[in-house]
Amino acid sequence: MTSWETVEVIVAVVRLLTLLGIVIFYTLSSVGWRSYRHKDATARFASGEASETTRLLNGHRSGINGDNYGSSSPNRKRDSDFKPEDAWLVINVMVPIQIGRITNVLSGDTGEEFYIPWRGICIYVLFRWLQGNQGLIGSLRSFLWIPVGQYSYMELSTAAFEHVHSLSLDFHLGKKTGEVLSALSKGNSINTFLEQFTFQVVPMLIDLCVAIAISCRNDSMVSYETVKYFNAEQYEFGRYRGAVTDFQKAEYHVLFSLTLMNTCQNTVFMLGLLITCFLAAYQVATGEQKVGKFSAMINSERMLELFREQPTVIDGPNTRELPRCDGEITFENVKFAYDTRKPALNGLSFRCRPGTTTALVGESGGGKSTVFRLLFRFYNSSSGHILIDGRKVENLTIDSVRRHIGVVPQDTVLFNETLMYNLKYANPSATDEEVYAACRAASIHDKILAFPDGYQTKVGERGLRLSGGEKQRVAIARTIIKDPRIILLDEATAALDTETEEHIQGALSTLSKGRTMLVIAHRLSTITTADQILVLHNGQVAEHGTHEQLLSLKGRYASMWRKQIRAQRAAAEAQVLQDRAQRLRSASTAGGDDSSSQSDEERNGMSSRLERSSLG
Repeated sequence: MTSWETVEVIVAVVRLLTLLGIVIFYTLSSVGWRSYRHKDATARFASGEASETTRLLNGHRSGINGDNYGSSSPNRKRDSDFKPEDAWLVINVMVPIQIGRITNVLSGDTGEEFYIPWRGICIYVLFRWLQGNQGLIGSLRSFLWIPVGQYSYMELSTAAFEHVHSLSLDFHLGKKTGEVLSALSKGNSINTFLEQFTFQVVPMLIDLCVAIAISCRNDSMVSYETVKYFNAEQYEFGRYRGAVTDFQKAEYHVLFSLTLMNTCQNTVFMLGLLITCFLAAYQVATGEQKVGKFSAMINSERMLELFREQPTVIDGPNTRELPRCDGEITFENVKFAYDTRKPALNGLSFRCRPGTTTALVGESGGGKSTVFRLLFRFYNSSSGHILIDGRKVENLTIDSVRRHIGVVPQDTVLFNETLMYNLKYANPSATDEEVYAACRAASIHDKILAFPDGYQTKVGERGLRLSGGEKQRVAIARTIIKDPRIILLDEATAALDTETEEHIQGALSTLSKGRTMLVIAHRLSTITTADQILVLHNGQVAEHGTHEQLLSLKGRYASMWRKQIRAQRAAAEAQVLQDRAQRLRSASTAGGDDSSSQSDEERNGMSSRLERSSLG
């Protein structure tokens, strides 16, 4: 069970226990108060005491304060000017109290000489200024909530962002990027919920409870002397308890009705959503609407669903750091499958000695890229063992393993930042001179200096402002800056021209000294100097050896070599014929002396023959 599932179970149990406790408490309280009130009413009836006929919230029997709390007379009934939910608790209480003081002064009920309560009016205006969401306290609340809201959003979004990056590669390959970004951006609704609950729901409930309690207590406190005259303390206590009981009953009915209403509303909404989904799906299926119009953004739920995702490749409890690396790599009967119905590796075994170069060749789907992904800990093998310096990678921390491995992918992705930023991404502490040296080794330094902004040139989204060869050389330079002990090259020179490829091969030869290199190669001419070549077929090593040894076997590698040699020769011959045809066309157009001895028909016939030869 994951941590999120455990939290959900705990919250559900707490809710259930709280609900049961409330029900039990309410039941016992109802039974107890009914018994008490029945005994109290019987005693008062036996003593001939008059019953209370005026409702508690209607004020005194005389109705003097009927306008403040409502009156038993319909003509004098007036709604309150101030809603409990409109402001904070203290100001909500102080505003009506100050109104009462001003009213008492103006009506002469204080017994003092009549005067205009300027001070009281100023205090009342001050309270009104403080009251409400747009008042001073409300504005101060909004101001103080800014760092709280920003902190909560930062922590939540950062935790989600870090969690997404901690997930394994299989999650990212099977998840749409838009859905993940939507969940990250829409998760702020949780912060809005916390703010509304803290500043709207809780103060409203506190206001309501305080108003009921103060109103009931005030009715007996104002008539304190009358209560004492008739020894009615116990009677007032009973009234107060009865008022609280009546309030709880009304509260129960209100909450029950609200719950029932919300349930019915949600049922109606869900039925409407179901019908809408059916209609939208039908319209999409019939071609009346596009799929893009059939979308729904689920804010907080998507964020929670995202947190429920767990990485499949994590550090175990007994993993250790790999402080240094010599570069020895061993695969022992490794099996792996993206889909259980079709294995990608089927008992792969080989060994790379430290400081050697190993090339992986074979048809597409043979398992070459899978070897890189397993070694870089994107996945865990289904069975078998992968060892670095004799240690199983499962027993080493993911971070320490990746720290000693450098990768040059076939499709290099760059950030939309400067070249210097992208180059130093491999090692932020690298100096500019180290960056320049790495770029010289990758034959890209002079090209960068030719740009108007040099190393401060923006590369564009995914590096689109650079050519394929330039991006590949930047990736090689970035790997050189990282200075790893193990280097993985995924056809690093595939996008380079012949001249640049020669420079890169020289740079890679220098880089490979003292380091272990694994190379995925499709152009066999680039790996003829490799220490060993592994021919992969159906997830297994079909052939292995040096270039000369594999050619002497006359197997798969020799067949691949012959095909590429024939293709390269045919391409070279075709290029020569096309160049000759182009020169003849230019000479025919210019009418040169060398071509004057030939008729137009002869020249055209020769051009046609050359073109047919190039096409053949």
